[in-house]
Amino acid sequence: MITRAYMRSRFTQVWMLICLASAGLLFSPASAVTGENYVADASNSALSYLKLPVDARSAGVGGAMAALGSDAAAAVVNPALVAADTAIGAHLTASYEKLTLDRNHYFGGLVKPLPFYTSAVGIGYVQYGVDAIERRSEFGMLTGEFADQENTFFLWASGGLTEKLLFGIAGKYHMQRLDESRASGFSGDIGILYHPLERIKVAASCQNVFGSFGWENGYNDELARVFRFGASVRPYKELLSVSSDLEWTPGNFVQGHGGVEVYPHPLFCIRAGAQGPNPVQVMGGVGFRYGMFSVDYAFIYHNSGLGHSHMFSLGLNLNPREWSL
Repeated sequence: MITRAYMRSRFTQVWMLICLASAGLLFSPASAVTGENYVADASNSALSYLKLPVDARSAGVGGAMAALGSDAAAAVVNPALVAADTAIGAHLTASYEKLTLDRNHYFGGLVKPLPFYTSAVGIGYVQYGVDAIERRSEFGMLTGEFADQENTFFLWASGGLTEKLLFGIAGKYHMQRLDESRASGFSGDIGILYHPLERIKVAASCQNVFGSFGWENGYNDELARVFRFGASVRPYKELLSVSSDLEWTPGNFVQGHGGVEVYPHPLFCIRAGAQGPNPVQVMGGVGFRYGMFSVDYAFIYHNSGLGHSHMFSLGLNLNPREWSL
C-alpha cells in the first residue's frame, strides 16, 4: 500500500537528486569554458558586481540561494524570499568581503514581515569598489589617485495568499562614480517561490526585467537580464540542507551553483559549495547563532588569478525563538 508518507519520502528523494545533478553540472567536461563554446556579451559587464554573493551564507553554499533563506541577502537573488518565513520576525543582515587588489564589498539589509496575509517588505544596500587607484602619466609618473565606487539600493516586497506560493518584486537604484564620471539608473526584479512539500522549495527569478543605466556623457549601458531557477531540499529536517541553482545571462554560458549546509548542532553549521564554469569557484564556511545573533564566515577560492577572499556576516533576529533554513 502506497501511503502519503511514502510518497512524500520519494518526492523528497527525487528533488534531492535533481539538486545534486544540477550541482554536478559544475564539474561536467561538457561545461568546460573554452574559446569555442563561451561567448561573453560586452554589455553583461554593467553592474556585474550584483552577481556576487552578498553575505557569508550565500557564499558558503556557492551562491545557490534562489530557493534558500528568507533574509535580505537571499532577496538579492530572489525577491520572493522576503516573505519565505514571516515567523522569524524582522531580521537585519550586514556583511563585509575583503578582496585582493584593494577591492571592498559591503552589504546591509533589513526584512520586516507585514501583519496581513503572508507578506513582508525589505530594504538593502550593496557597495563595491576600489579606493586610491594610482593615476600615472604616459611616462609612468604618479599624478594622483582616483576611485571606483558602485552602489545599489534595494526595495523589496513579497507576499501570497498562502505560504506555499509567494511572489516578489524589487526596485533598484544604481549609482557609480569612476574618477570624475558619474552614472545612475533604475532596474527591477521579479521572483516566485513554490513550497510543494514541507522540506522542498523550488524557485525562479529574473533580475533586470526592466532598467537603464546612463552616464553623464550620454552613453547608456545595457542591463542584461539574469534568469535563475533553483531548488532546495532538507532531507533530514534541520540537520541538512541541499540547494542548487542554474543561472543564465543571454550571451553567456549557463552558470551552475550548488551547496550544502550541515548542522551538527542547532547553534552551529558547516557549509560547502561551488559554482562554474565561468568563473569556477569553490567556497566553504561556518555559521554560529545564539539568541538573537548570528555570525557567519565564508572563504572563497577564486580560480581566476585574482586571489581568494574572506567574507564575514552578522545577523540580528528580532524574534530569536524562531530561525529559518
